[in-house]
Amino acid sequence: MSKNEKSEFIKLLGSDKNRILVFYCGFTKCTRSHNGAIWATKLGYKNVYRCPGGIKGWIQAGFPIEKRN
Repeated sequence: MSKNEKSEFIKLLGSDKNRILVFYCGFTKCTRSHNGAIWATKLGYKNVYRCPGGIKGWIQAGFPIEKRN
């Protein structure tokens, strides 16, 4: 991860290292959620989770989603 990418990622995650972060991909074979969760953990975030079933698994489990306009 470049210095600029790291800075942007930290900006996206926010300064609260104790907030809950859930990473998921658009499909099950994607590795981006895994990488994102690993990076967040390495950056000191404490409550990092990954939904390996992707967004479909998340929805099927009955978890809420939020859509941006």
